[in-house]
Amino acid sequence: ARVGAPAAPEAMQALHVGSNGGKCQVIGGGDGLPPAFAAFVNSAFCHAMDFDDIHDKCHVHVTSTTFPAALAAADLVGGVSGKAIIDAVALGNELMCRMAVFQFKDGPDGHDVPFGADFYLSQLHGYFGAALTAGLILGLNEEQLISAFGLAYMQAAGTREPGRAGGCNARAIYTGFGAMGGVQAAVFAKGGVTGPD
Repeated sequence: ARVGAPAAPEAMQALHVGSNGGKCQVIGGGDGLPPAFAAFVNSAFCHAMDFDDIHDKCHVHVTSTTFPAALAAADLVGGVSGKAIIDAVALGNELMCRMAVFQFKDGPDGHDVPFGADFYLSQLHGYFGAALTAGLILGLNEEQLISAFGLAYMQAAGTREPGRAGGCNARAIYTGFGAMGGVQAAVFAKGGVTGPD
């Protein structure tokens, strides 16, 4: 799975630096990583070759962000059913799609143009989809989910500059940032950190 995946193997190596291992599995990898890092690496591998699913209207990659978040959260709690993972991924995907569709509007020629077209919507909305997905698997209550969304919002980013900059291979791994940030937001909320509502 790693052969030819631009920037994903390098990202995995970089995230192992100083991490001293972790509980969460990396698909096709050996040593585990902390949950947010595992979500990043698995998301990067899912998206690096651009073969992942995409919403036709707003071009948002959803499952490459939410599924790695689900896997990381499931590794933390253990004993999670396949149905619980599928349900959490489906809800995270739905949230990402709804947020991205909301951002679209008709351009001057009648074609859909994204509001804020200078952003990768997969990354920008991935923070929230991953936070919801991981939060559901971690068993967050409503108040904790609201905190997780606030903590995801504090991190949200996703400029399209990596796709425009010459000599840059980071465009291949941008979905990983949303997966990583969303998982970390859910873990923070589970641990009692309250985010803005």
